[in-house]
Amino acid sequence: NELPDPIWSSSNDDGNYQITRGVHSNTNTPYLEIASSGNGKNSGYIYRQLDMPNIPEGATVILRTKVNAENLEGPGVAIAMRVYDTRIGTTGASINETHTLTTEPNPMNGKLENHVLELQLPNFTRKTIFLIPFAVMMPGTKGQAFFDDFEILVEPK
Repeated sequence: NELPDPIWSSSNDDGNYQITRGVHSNTNTPYLEIASSGNGKNSGYIYRQLDMPNIPEGATVILRTKVNAENLEGPGVAIAMRVYDTRIGTTGASINETHTLTTEPNPMNGKLENHVLELQLPNFTRKTIFLIPFAVMMPGTKGQAFFDDFEILVEPK
């Protein structure tokens, strides 16, 4: 659960966001945390590239988390997921972004208690080579947010 883990990456907008990962001592559940004093001109985020596990064709893939925050001021927090496949062309294979799902147009702020954020990718295709889930704090947001139980769920067809 250390942020320097090479599987996890983040963007702190030149130090305007403090981004950490850990485990809550009282519940033993993992969390992602993003905090800011509100000076960020770009989003602060943490993400992980997931090379495709054996997800069945046609399944629904769900990105879900519970957000906890005492008093987020400004735009707030969101989640996002990008999905990529390989396109074969006359010059060979290239990576193609096929889906971008996000709650960024409607970020959450204020006091949040286990507020569920969820995105669904219906009809998963075997052409997908990787997906990237994100926990995001929007520019200008002040406060601290915990993304608890950040998870990817698969519902077979």
